[in-house]
Amino acid sequence: SVSMPADDPRTKGTFIHDFLAKTTIFPNSMDEVENLISEVDEDRKGRLRTAFRTILKEESLQPFFAPDANVRNEINILDQNGEQHRPDRIVFLEDKVMVIDYKTGQPHPQYEQQVETYCALLREMGYRNVDSRILYV
Repeated sequence: SVSMPADDPRTKGTFIHDFLAKTTIFPNSMDEVENLISEVDEDRKGRLRTAFRTILKEESLQPFFAPDANVRNEINILDQNGEQHRPDRIVFLEDKVMVIDYKTGQPHPQYEQQVETYCALLREMGYRNVDSRILYV
């Protein structure tokens, strides 16, 4: 792959995406966010703070980022053709399954299709009431 300078927006976007996708236990406050991102380069902290703040203040997202949420991050799901699909975050609640995907660019119809594919695969696996949210961070 082509190496890009660290301040390239795509590199930064990928970093933000990967950081969020690897965060299983989500911070509940900005203090906890600061602890979580303490090792991160100064120039990337701003974007992460903004992303976490957006998620923390969105009331409707709280159940999917609760400390006790049953979460699977970046698991591979194989479809019938043996292709791998990798949702960023799947949250299993008592009455529903929520697929959350992080995107750092502009909204795109392809993203909606991608997330709908994840939902369809989970339904095929027998889960009921599967929903999804794309979070632009």
